[in-house]
Parts: sequence; C-alpha cells; structure tokens
Amino acid sequence: MSAVILTAAGKFVFMDYLNWRFAFAATVIVAWSVYIIFRYKNEKEILKYWGFRMDNFMLVVRKILPVGVLSVIAFFAIGFYQNTINITWHIIPILILYPIWGVIQQFLLIALMVGNMRDLNIFYGFIYSREKNIYALGLFHGWLGGLFYYTVVGRDPFLEMFNKIFH
Repeated sequence: MSAVILTAAGKFVFMDYLNWRFAFAATVIVAWSVYIIFRYKNEKEILKYWGFRMDNFMLVVRKILPVGVLSVIAFFAIGFYQNTINITWHIIPILILYPIWGVIQQFLLIALMVGNMRDLNIFYGFIYSREKNIYALGLFHGWLGGLFYYTVVGRDPFLEMFNKIFH
C-alpha cells in the first residue's frame, strides 16, 4: 500500500508540478507491470484475483456501459454549453494509450487499495467487488478520461504529454 501511496504522491510532483507527464506515466506503467509480472511468476492465480481476466469482460462492459454512455452525453453537453469541445486527431492516440494508463490506475486504486478494504462506495469499486475485471474498468477509465479532457476541460492531453518530445 505504501508503494501505491508513493506512486500517487509522485503523480502530483512529476505530472502536476514538474510537468513530466509522459516520463512519469511511462515509468509507472513499466514499474507496476514489472511488479505484476514478478508476482504472477511467483503466484499464478494472482492475476485473476486482481481482475486481470477476460472471461467476464463483456459482462462487466454491459454493466458499466450505461454509465459510460451517460457520461459521454454529459461531457458533450457540458462542453457544448461551455464552448470547450476541442477534438482533434490527437484524440485517436489518447483513446488508444490512455486505457493502458487507466488499467494501471484501476489496478492501483481498485485492486490493491480498495480490494483490500471491505467498504466499497465508489462506482468502479462496486463493479470490481462483484466481477473483478480490471481490463474493462481500465478501458472505460481511459476512454472517459480522454473524452473528458477534449470535451469538458477543453484541453489536449496528447500535446500535454508528448509536446516536449516533439519540440
């Protein structure tokens, strides 16, 4: 749990303060993937326990799809009202890459933190406690998060993450 808290604190330092978004996200994805692989090599059932499974993927998608659709409609309505819709071709790589980051975030927050607690009050935690599927939750986390930036906030996370690399 301390590593999860340290990762969360690192987000504020490296992404928000130093603006090292890509470097931090890439490092976290690699580091936690190595941890997941290491644990899997020593404990074969750990992936299913954490929710890295495909057998119930569509079941979980069907459960969270109504919330996802309502969220997208709300994002576009708010974005239209605020005049903050800023959709460019950059949304395509974000909708591909952000779910990877979403899976890692769901793993850290839901599988490791909330999974160790008995009182689940948030939507993703509720679904996770019943179905344990990190892939579907991470996919929706990534897609909704990406769309939120382009519609409600009016920001371009692609440029925020990759602008330093290209310039």
